[in-house]
Amino acid sequence: MRRLLGPLLLWCLGCGLNAGVEPIFIDGRAVATMGDSLFALTRSGRPVVYLKPRSGGKLDSIGAGILSSPQHLQAVGSTWYVSDVVDGKPQVVALDSRGKLLRRIDLSPFGATPHQFAILPDGHLVFEIPGGALRALRPDDSTSAAPFGERPPEAPKPGLLVAAAGGVAHAVPDRFVILFNGFGKVRWQLEWPWAKTAFFSDFCVDSHGRIHLIAGVPDQGTFIVYSISSETGEVVRWSSPGTTSSFTIDRLGEIRTADARDWGF
Repeated sequence: MRRLLGPLLLWCLGCGLNAGVEPIFIDGRAVATMGDSLFALTRSGRPVVYLKPRSGGKLDSIGAGILSSPQHLQAVGSTWYVSDVVDGKPQVVALDSRGKLLRRIDLSPFGATPHQFAILPDGHLVFEIPGGALRALRPDDSTSAAPFGERPPEAPKPGLLVAAAGGVAHAVPDRFVILFNGFGKVRWQLEWPWAKTAFFSDFCVDSHGRIHLIAGVPDQGTFIVYSISSETGEVVRWSSPGTTSSFTIDRLGEIRTADARDWGF
């Protein structure tokens, strides 16, 4: 029995590590999570949200007939918030866990940057407007948006937003990455450290709260993911460059290229 104990322990540890692997980007798009049960993803040109149980099982979809061009996702409790563009106008659509339409939030009166938003723990919806400034809508008001955070210098490119560490992470290419707390105060600011040859396309937070940016390097035909500490803003890890834009991360923080088909998406 003792002879079996060592191999059995190693086998169990291996099972735990495999169970801890999760997709963070599939074909260049961020994967969102709902608690410990679901992964969710949007695909270019497909007007639904795809859901995959963490434990495996059948791929499902929600939002058919409701969504037009979804992209960015965030789960808050049992509600999915999905960015959409309808007739050229940006929206955030709230769906329950079964896909029932709960609410549409029209951001076009504010000139919002399409597909960039984050929901704070208190329900405020934070979004970017052209030029890089952020605005916040109260959960019970869709008509007036208050400034959120310090106004940045005029940004030449649209930024990326994601809910992180109880606040909002805002990345503006060639300028900075900032983590705001829930009151719009800067927790840290990272001056943009990457070459202008890298094209950043999406931003995500995994189920352990780690922040990730995905970039493509057109001259080399490769993609790479950078992990940023939510505590200090330091770039703490990065993947090896790969020709695929799909990536996973394990519980120890190792980032590896992946095949979307392995996850059933």
